[in-house]
Amino acid sequence: ITLAPAQRVDLAMDADLPAGSEVSLVENGQDLPVDLATLKFGAATKKPSPGRAPLAPLDANPLSTGLSLGDALKIEILLEGGAMGGLRGALYNGKQMSMRELVDAGQVWAFNGIAGLTDKPVFNVKKGRTVVVTLTNRTAFAHPMHAHGHHFKVIGNNDQPVAGAPWRDTQLVVPEARVQIAFVADNPGKWAFHCHTLEHAEAGMITWFNVE
Repeated sequence: ITLAPAQRVDLAMDADLPAGSEVSLVENGQDLPVDLATLKFGAATKKPSPGRAPLAPLDANPLSTGLSLGDALKIEILLEGGAMGGLRGALYNGKQMSMRELVDAGQVWAFNGIAGLTDKPVFNVKKGRTVVVTLTNRTAFAHPMHAHGHHFKVIGNNDQPVAGAPWRDTQLVVPEARVQIAFVADNPGKWAFHCHTLEHAEAGMITWFNVE
């Protein structure tokens, strides 16, 4: 199971090993594995039957799942900046800055040539309308893109359609990838949209959208 920062997963498992057994849940994304938890098996209260049914699925989430792609609001967001990213300059606090000036200001990442939060949202949308956001990563780093207040589905990856993707609020966008996400803007308010590698968000890779 691959998890980017801010992604979550629920695990269900059959605990049918003999009493006294131990099982470790291990995170192996770093240089050395890290034990997250150890499960210690006690005496079973009853033996599982060989023909038992699989675990029952969870109830469906109460999401607005009716994506109306034909009349969706289409938004393009270009991810820029960082080392080896080729960014030459960006708008920050209303001022166009060179890369050297951005570095001095601690702002080295940008969306669509803009670093950090702005007075105006990246888009406005009426409640209930479907939004399709195309994320194009022109940096040398992967970015876990996180939407507040909503859940989305990936519907396209590098111009190829994607079917059956899970509902998420965070999607990892790898270097040079072009990922399309879609959601129903059903939650009124002002919502952040940012990279969840938080030092990237702090250094410019954060914006917001408004649901009217």
